[in-house]
Amino acid sequence: MKSKTLTEAQAAGKIGIHPETLARLRRARKIPSWRQIGRRVRYTPEDVDRAIASFEAGTHVESRSEGKVLNARFG
Repeated sequence: MKSKTLTEAQAAGKIGIHPETLARLRRARKIPSWRQIGRRVRYTPEDVDRAIASFEAGTHVESRSEGKVLNARFG
């Protein structure tokens, strides 16, 4: 069974961060997985779970401002 994909805004909402922060992390390749369909970026629920796990483990944060935002959510 196929899982429903989420938009960047929906995925960011589930993670608890701003959509622009998620987009910035994706462009910096700090998000473990996502899909691009044409110009649209989509995330599966499993992608969101992997992103949350990487945030909690602290394996993706390198920039100081991103760390502040994510530590407020997961720290």
